[in-house]
Amino acid sequence: MMLSAQNSLPSLPIPTIDDTCERWLASVKPLVDADEYQECLNLTNEFKNGIGPKLQKYLHLKRLLSTNWCSDWWEEYVYLTSRSPIMVHSNFYIIAQAEIE
Repeated sequence: MMLSAQNSLPSLPIPTIDDTCERWLASVKPLVDADEYQECLNLTNEFKNGIGPKLQKYLHLKRLLSTNWCSDWWEEYVYLTSRSPIMVHSNFYIIAQAEIE
């Protein structure tokens, strides 16, 4: 019953390379100084003009071949590969509850 409507849901959208890079830069900016941020900008431009488009094509291909392009990666790399306690490090409900209290 829980997954009975799974096939009627729209597929998870794939963010553009520009959106991904902008989000990464926004998340890194408060953590680094000006020189390190400039290096992050350089790395972002190198990624956009280098391997990024090729990886984006692979991601679109994966989306065509699977029902959810990120769920198997999430399960493998967040739940199965990590050696840290799952309950603490990957359960967002607990984190949200801790912030509320």
